[in-house]
Amino acid sequence: MLSALPYVLASAFLVPGILALLIRNPRRSRVVGFGGGAVASFLSLVATLAGAMREVPMRIPLPAPVPWTASELFLDGLSAFFLALVFFIGFLVSVYAVGYMKEFDAHRRGQAAPLLMNLLLLSMAFVVSAGDMLSFLLGWEAMSLASYFLVVLDHEKKEARQAGLIYLIATHIGTGGILLAFLFLVRTTGSFSFNGFATVPIADPSIVAAAFGFALLGFGTKAGIFPFHIWLPYAHPEAPSPVSAVMSGVMIKMGIYGIVRFLFFLLPSPPASFGATLLALGLLSGVFGVLYAIIQHDLKRLLAFHSVENIGIILTGIGAASLCQATGRPDAARLLLVGGLFHVLNHATFKALLFLGAGAVLQGAHTRNIEKLGGLMRGMPLTGVAFLAGSLAISAVPPFNGFASEFAIYRGLWAAAGGAGTGGVFLAAMAGLALIGGLAVVCFVKVVGTVFLGNARSAQASAARDPSVAMEFPMGT
Repeated sequence: MLSALPYVLASAFLVPGILALLIRNPRRSRVVGFGGGAVASFLSLVATLAGAMREVPMRIPLPAPVPWTASELFLDGLSAFFLALVFFIGFLVSVYAVGYMKEFDAHRRGQAAPLLMNLLLLSMAFVVSAGDMLSFLLGWEAMSLASYFLVVLDHEKKEARQAGLIYLIATHIGTGGILLAFLFLVRTTGSFSFNGFATVPIADPSIVAAAFGFALLGFGTKAGIFPFHIWLPYAHPEAPSPVSAVMSGVMIKMGIYGIVRFLFFLLPSPPASFGATLLALGLLSGVFGVLYAIIQHDLKRLLAFHSVENIGIILTGIGAASLCQATGRPDAARLLLVGGLFHVLNHATFKALLFLGAGAVLQGAHTRNIEKLGGLMRGMPLTGVAFLAGSLAISAVPPFNGFASEFAIYRGLWAAAGGAGTGGVFLAAMAGLALIGGLAVVCFVKVVGTVFLGNARSAQASAARDPSVAMEFPMGT
């Protein structure tokens, strides 16, 4: 029975998307395509949570893409966590898209959007549950291509075509890095499976270092880590807002999944230098992202740079966890890793909310320029309250979820700082996180005040109203 599960899952996502292409009525096409994706995501979420309760990781054999290899889907605790995240955000965004994507009803390409969105969700599910190199890369490439076509959905705009090209080049540079990282492990272990990578010892530290370096390039590009983030502030603003919510809320977390899988499950005893590298890149990403966000006037571009910032916070926790593990601080390592993954969950929720709110603003006021907005709380009170909640969460204001996960990282850094040797590194990391947090508060005070308070600075802003229930429900959730 389990062997049929991948085919049932694929059918649940792809059939509604294909039907949406065949239905001539645009509204019915949206309801069937995105509505079907929402139902598939919800049922898959329930199944994932049930599967996560198993004491033994679930393994499902797949037909091998290459005759001399073996492929399988694999569900352990890490896979289940990211899989649940994909389906939860996928459910909410699919419901939202039923209302939002009506702006593409006049164009035939709009009817391809449900299939592409469902394919994106399905491919991400495949990535985090793949148990071997070839299955992982097939899912990764499908994810990259589906997201590319969604970014250029409005291809008549020059900006969308440019953003798509930048993203396509960056994502395939990243894929090349991941492929090389895997090939180093395959050559050394003689296995294509993740289980083989983890169980066969690698005696040569240069092989481990090379695999880590290429993995960091590949997964770091997808995650938007500084300095591999170049595609992110172009693609997120030009993609339709539901797509931006999925890309920022979930897709960039596929890079974090890859880093965690490599660092803590596949590589044998990573040295302290690996964790220190991730810690430094995390702090640089956080500071760089929030500083660039502050000076933006495009609402969605501003949110894109905050994705760089929050990926930096996540990477700080993960890098510090690896450093603690390598230097004999196991308790602090566990707390930091949990804090980093907790922030993965929290960032997915509040960043998806903020992009959905930005989409409602764009649909109501027909502009992303915050200087032409203002006073939207009068005409869009529900959107304003939802966006305010997301702003408080991303600014780590108690008792919102962003505070809880950042506090866990602070607590882990403080515990690590009590040890001998590298204690000063962890104290410096705490200072860096404090700087990032303070600047984030400054940025969102500006955003909320400029967009939702005061007087309207354009006729479009004055006439803006809250969107349909289909769009409000996911934001409220």
